[in-house]
Amino acid sequence: MHHYRSWGPNCEGNGGVVRLLTKPQHGKLTTRTVDSRIEINRFARGGGTPCTGRPIKAFEVNYRSNPGYHGPDSFTIEMITGRGSRDVDTYSITVQ
Repeated sequence: MHHYRSWGPNCEGNGGVVRLLTKPQHGKLTTRTVDSRIEINRFARGGGTPCTGRPIKAFEVNYRSNPGYHGPDSFTIEMITGRGSRDVDTYSITVQ
């Protein structure tokens, strides 16, 4: 569903913490560390950075609804980067 990444000026991962602030009511989240690439992101002015396209480890979050459930669900995740900045994302999902 989503990859969380954090890197420093040298384009290497600089760690961080991902926390679940509110759980989904009608499903479960799974997480794992995956190989990824630095993408154009919402924090970079002009869209790209010198790090865009470089390999990096990412923290992946996936959602799976409870069997037979159809309708809305939501959850909120916080990421604190290795540099100390904080980002909060709320996901709203409609399970069909």
